[in-house]
Amino acid sequence: MSGVFQQALGSDFDRLHPELQQIFRGTAEGDATGWTGHGVFDEVGCVRPWLAPLLAPLQRDGALLSGFGRNVAFTIRNLADDGGLRATRIVNLDGAERTVVSWTTANGTGLVDYLGRHRRIVAYTTAAVREGELHLHSADAAIRARGRHFFLPRPLRPSVNTVHRFDARRKQHHITVIVTLPALGRLFSYRGWFDVTVD
Repeated sequence: MSGVFQQALGSDFDRLHPELQQIFRGTAEGDATGWTGHGVFDEVGCVRPWLAPLLAPLQRDGALLSGFGRNVAFTIRNLADDGGLRATRIVNLDGAERTVVSWTTANGTGLVDYLGRHRRIVAYTTAAVREGELHLHSADAAIRARGRHFFLPRPLRPSVNTVHRFDARRKQHHITVIVTLPALGRLFSYRGWFDVTVD
């Protein structure tokens, strides 16, 4: 069965670095095969402290991190699940263990990311390969309620840019995620490295 990134990228999937191909190649649905990463975020979370109280409910649902930290240890676990890819990230932030969960599926034109345990936040994402790196971009977001998707007004739609690359010299995966809002600029920053163990 093709993985969601194989479906989104098509033939460009073969242009990814082999280490990225290994962890994103599809597995049979229901199979326990997946991978686990352990690493450190150089920085992670919301860069605007005044937003933390407003974002706290989303953090409790596992949709995002409302706090901010540097040199933060984390674990990520990816598994094929329910026709998509389920990612669970455990981050030791603000003196507590925080969990962020997402479920990603392909929709024919790209990827759809459902954030949080209840999958109430939806992001529509395009995928591309540049020099072996995986580049993801999302500029459309919606709230899912009662089986419908309600798109956020454009000034409130975050722009999310992600780069996942493999450092062959250090033999490490590196991830950078920048989230911006038109009216406020940068809101979130996730930047760090991790090692992977494939099941």
